[in-house]
Formats: sequence, C-alpha cells, structure tokens
Amino acid sequence: MNLSISNLCKTYGPHQVLRNVALEIEDGHCVALIGPSGSGKSTLLRVLAGLELPDGGDRTTASVTWDDVPMHFSDNALFEYRRGVGTVFQAYNLFPHMSALENIALPLRVVHGRTAEVARREALDQLARLGLEAHAAKRPGQLSGGQRQRVAIARAIAARPRVVFLDEPTSALDPEMKAEVLSLIAEIKSQRRDLILVTHEMHFAKMVADHMVFLADGQILQTGTPQQVMDEPTHPVIQSFFSRVLKFA
Repeated sequence: MNLSISNLCKTYGPHQVLRNVALEIEDGHCVALIGPSGSGKSTLLRVLAGLELPDGGDRTTASVTWDDVPMHFSDNALFEYRRGVGTVFQAYNLFPHMSALENIALPLRVVHGRTAEVARREALDQLARLGLEAHAAKRPGQLSGGQRQRVAIARAIAARPRVVFLDEPTSALDPEMKAEVLSLIAEIKSQRRDLILVTHEMHFAKMVADHMVFLADGQILQTGTPQQVMDEPTHPVIQSFFSRVLKFA
C-alpha cells in the first residue's frame, strides 16, 4: 500500500486526540501503530477505516490518499469505502444471537450483495481455513476468546478487502489465546494482505510489520522500519516508552 496523510485532526469535546497528523508510507504491507495508551492510535485507525470523521473544520484540509486515490468523507463515499476494507475490534463486535457462520455470512449478504447460499458457502470456507468449521453453529457465548477473535478476523477478511484494520486484537486474551490470534495475523500477512495494526505487543510488531509509526499525545514522533523505531529511537518520549515496556518483556 501507498498511504499519504496530511493535516488530520480529531477532537472529542475539549480533548484533541489527533494533532495535524502527517504521514507518508510507500510500498508498505503491514503498518504497526504503537505508543502509550491514549496517544491516538485507535482513533487514527478508525479514521483510516472510515469509522470516524476528521474534525468538521478540518475536513476540507485533511487529506488521506490510498494508492493515489483520495479518501472522501461524505456519508455516501464512506459507505462505499467501508465495503472495501475489513476491521477487527478488540471487543470482537460479534452479534451474540447469531452463530459464528451467520456472523460471517451476514455482511456478505447485506453489504456485499452475495446470495444467501453463496454467503453461506464463503463463510464456511473461511471457518474451515481458520480451523473453526466444527464451531460454525455455535454462538459467540459458546466460544473461547481466541475463537471469537478468529471468527471476527474471518468476518473481516471474508470479502477479500484491500486493507484489514486490527485494533488491539489481543488485548482481552490470555497468553495462550493471544499466541493463537497473533499466529493467525502473521499467517494473514504472509498471504500478502495489507494490514494496519494497533498493538501493544512490541516483539510481535517488530516481527510482522514492515513499517512502524509511533504516536504520543496525538502526534507522530517517529516512523520507519521496526528496527529503526525500536532500536534507534529519536525522541526522549520514545526512549522512555521502550525502556519501560521492554524491561520485563
């Protein structure tokens, strides 16, 4: 992916979450957004995923361009844009009254216009690929946390989106389930899908990402390869962050 961002701002009430964010990524395949809690990582991801709007006064000046195609923030444009991307949330966001199969098939029918039979077949195919075919009829409450997150990932990739956004997908999981989901994300990346990932798993980010973006207080402090950002931090905030989070890793 080629991604260009300029003058992107986002405010909630009196709190400015993103401050004139600017970013240029060329030939990125997996981008990791990292930084302290409250730094604006998830908000940036949600704007890029078409789930949040830039500030009203900045919509005309904020610019997001994917592979030389500008992103527009009108309701109709965003509806069409979201059809071409997939998003995985830290809280799964599965429908509790539907089976795993139905959770995957529903957006294929409603958003992407598949027939019921085609949607069912494609959903079963995704479940089989992720080793979940035995759980197709189970509702989310009958699944483990790792299984629920794998269903959420299957839903996100079922329509073959051009970019998959993952917002701290392992934050609610125990170590074994976390390893299961991280292994799946690494597998998806190996299939040459474009990913943008918000994570606190630093070693995983270093292993899987080809581009890393460090945010703090709503601003990007450093970008580069994971090795450049983690091994050669250029800002005191980044140096302090890694000295803490990697101390007992």
